[in-house]
Amino acid sequence: IDMSVHTPHTMDELVASRFDLVVTLSDDAAAAVAERDYEMGALEHWPVGDPSVGEGNRETVLNAYRALRDDLQKKVRARLEPLVNAPRRPTQNAAQ
Repeated sequence: IDMSVHTPHTMDELVASRFDLVVTLSDDAAAAVAERDYEMGALEHWPVGDPSVGEGNRETVLNAYRALRDDLQKKVRARLEPLVNAPRRPTQNAAQ
């Protein structure tokens, strides 16, 4: 998944209210989602460390961000791969 073309949005900017999967990364986000009236197929909380609080030289800080990026990439792949590779169910129109 190439995320370089995507930009983050606040929950107030979301038009949809039905989601197959909602993943939160911070405790604040998990609490905010719980307050919303969203229809969700699944809600998962993946707590992650904040790389911006790391100290050290530029390379140390970059490595913290890279580690977070790599960890999230693994989690997203592991979570979505079974869904992407699952057999498709026929739609109602196809069955007629």
